[in-house]
Amino acid sequence: MSWTAFLLIAASIAMHSLWHFLCKSSGKSSWAFFALFSTSLFLTMLPFALCSEILFKLDPQTLKYALTSSVFATLGDLGLMLAYKYSDISLAYPMARALPVFLTMAGTMLFSWGKTLGKLTIAGMLIIFAGCMLMAFSNNSSGKTLREKLADDMLSIRTVTLGELPDGLSDAVLDNTDVLIWWGHLAHHRVPDEVAQRVQQAVLKGMGIIFLHSGHHSKPFRLLMGTSCNLTWREDGDWE
Repeated sequence: MSWTAFLLIAASIAMHSLWHFLCKSSGKSSWAFFALFSTSLFLTMLPFALCSEILFKLDPQTLKYALTSSVFATLGDLGLMLAYKYSDISLAYPMARALPVFLTMAGTMLFSWGKTLGKLTIAGMLIIFAGCMLMAFSNNSSGKTLREKLADDMLSIRTVTLGELPDGLSDAVLDNTDVLIWWGHLAHHRVPDEVAQRVQQAVLKGMGIIFLHSGHHSKPFRLLMGTSCNLTWREDGDWE
């Protein structure tokens, strides 16, 4: 790469960063700012393209690709415009820059488009992709870390054994439980009555509960059913 090209790219990056800063500073109107910017850019560049006659010097094959790419670029800008309307640009923009890098790399490798990518090039693209995605998902406007944000959408599972009662199923634990899965068999009588009552009250307040094998004789189940829950049957040869 020549120094002229390098300096031009550096200047373009500086201008692009300035645009990004201005768009970010516009607050919740980022999507309108982006729409105005895209329209202004098109109206500014079109006269230069027409006056320079560069469009008329393209061969039909190149012109076909150029027009097709302009359609996709327009659709992409519309998608970004909506993304900026419903999400902060600090979240949407890194993803918008990271995914094309990744998809370009994948397309080049799978379909052998363009120059073959070297190992260092692939590693660099992966680093850019990972960094931009982390920027999007590590936004700290909520005050939460990335681990905390991911934990919000994950299951939190804990186990409590008979030896941990009664403190293992305290009111605080049950208040933070969405669904309790209860298993018991031969030691129902060893469950403290206070724990059974806590579970009953938690279920009546809306907590879900699933009783597994032999749970019909557990203290919480009998409290909830209001019966002994004994299983009895008779055999007298009658048809069902």
